[in-house]
Amino acid sequence: MFQALEKGKAHGVIMHKIDRGARNLKDWADLGKLIDSGIEVHFANENLDLQSRGGRLSADIQAVVAADYIRNLREEVRKGMYGRLKQGFYPLRAPIGYLDNGSAKAKTICPKLGPLVQEAFERYATGSYTLFSLLTELSKRGLVNRQNKPLSLNGISCLLQNPFYYGLMRIRRTNQVFQGNHEPLITKALFDRVQEVMRRPLNSKRPVKRIYALQRLIRCKNCSYGLYAETQRGIAYYRCHTKACAGTCIREDVVLRIIAMTLRARGIFRKGVLKAFAEEFTFVINELNRDVESQRGYLKLRLATLKEQEVRLTDAYLDRVIDEVMLQDRRKAIIDERLDIDRRLHELQQKTVFEDRERIFLEQVNSLKNIDKLKPSDEIRVILKSAISNIEIQRKNVEITWDFPMSAVFNDRKFYYGEQRPICYRRFTWTKERVQVAARSILLGRDVWKEDGGA
Repeated sequence: MFQALEKGKAHGVIMHKIDRGARNLKDWADLGKLIDSGIEVHFANENLDLQSRGGRLSADIQAVVAADYIRNLREEVRKGMYGRLKQGFYPLRAPIGYLDNGSAKAKTICPKLGPLVQEAFERYATGSYTLFSLLTELSKRGLVNRQNKPLSLNGISCLLQNPFYYGLMRIRRTNQVFQGNHEPLITKALFDRVQEVMRRPLNSKRPVKRIYALQRLIRCKNCSYGLYAETQRGIAYYRCHTKACAGTCIREDVVLRIIAMTLRARGIFRKGVLKAFAEEFTFVINELNRDVESQRGYLKLRLATLKEQEVRLTDAYLDRVIDEVMLQDRRKAIIDERLDIDRRLHELQQKTVFEDRERIFLEQVNSLKNIDKLKPSDEIRVILKSAISNIEIQRKNVEITWDFPMSAVFNDRKFYYGEQRPICYRRFTWTKERVQVAARSILLGRDVWKEDGGA
């Protein structure tokens, strides 16, 4: 409006009241310049002569009162919003994948877009997708924004960095965080993996030309740099490009064959071993379920302790013992731990946490059975990343570090193959005691493996 008046498109303007033209004192000052330049300004509910000194003085006083009213209204709105945030309700529009349910009600997962958002996090966490390729894939599946239009590249990036999806509400302007009452779509562990992948210096518009089963999983033991994947005559190789490690190179199919041989030599696929594990899982689950109540009591006690810590933290901030930055950092750590405890309490309430760990382990073992005979794909990469923590190459020697729960199958997480006789070929017998220790370790979610006499 001001620009149109300055360009002479109108001789004057009629407003309802002064506060309509003075949302802040800057707007009123700009309006005063127009009045001084000869533009006629009239108010429907005010009989003021803005050409006289007395009329301008009266208008200025009302403008100051109007600006103060707007300022007070803004503070009241902000106070109401922060009150809702402290109660665990998100007062703004629901992010993509959630639905609004009205005031003072938690957001609920959208049955259509929620699974697609969850899939976006899971796919990107594998490291095999760029932002551009992920956006292209999910747009075909029906992922859209609030206006039912395809997401932009910036939109998918903001989505993957929003902590709301694992239960944390963040206000960008102040960087404050609050614990939400809504149901999380993902776990914090998955969110952290996505952030780690996003911090890598990759070109988001560069498509993946070929899928390598061990990409970003295999590295050189001498220099600790990741090996570069390349194709020569249709065969995938992993090579170290540093000058000191010029001889470090190995074929992809050789590493996959070593992984399969290591598992077979350990005897996990031997007849009767998985059956013994299943029987031991059933026995241990029945025993552990009796301890659920004691675990729940400990977690509730820890939750009460965290609430006391948060109160003491606020008191320390009010007493100026700590600054606002330290307050927000410590509050975020407390909220993250509370979210983890809430998740564990929910799992105990469901009474399926042990059954889920059993199912994950058995599915992982079955998927690794013929890993060397499968064609490299995103699915193979996900299987290997979930089972193996790291693969290190030194010349032609291969060192495999298993991740939990597969590390529960081995008393030593590292197995070698190369110039010396590989440890993985040593005969291993699954006694009843060893099955008991490994099964209990898997169900408890602890990366411990102790057995008498070693491997």
